[in-house]
Amino acid sequence: MSGPSTVYASAEMYSRTAEALSKARRELLRLECHQNDGISVEREGVNLNLTYKSENFTVNPCEIVIFLESIHSPKTADEVWLILTNKHLAMS
Repeated sequence: MSGPSTVYASAEMYSRTAEALSKARRELLRLECHQNDGISVEREGVNLNLTYKSENFTVNPCEIVIFLESIHSPKTADEVWLILTNKHLAMS
């Protein structure tokens, strides 16, 4: 890749990560588990870092948004975290 195309590709990846971060936070709000003691999500490079209590893991932004959107009803933060970690371990 040439210099300009590399810069463009990097900018596009960061833009998509920022968009996914916003969507993931919205989904956690919809599920009612993104509160002071709930699941937090932060950007880490081109990935998202999810934290709950003393645990955390890094995920692909697109995958986490699709996964959160597939949960149809509000759940506790404990339930969502358990589902997320089980899915993450299955993908590893």
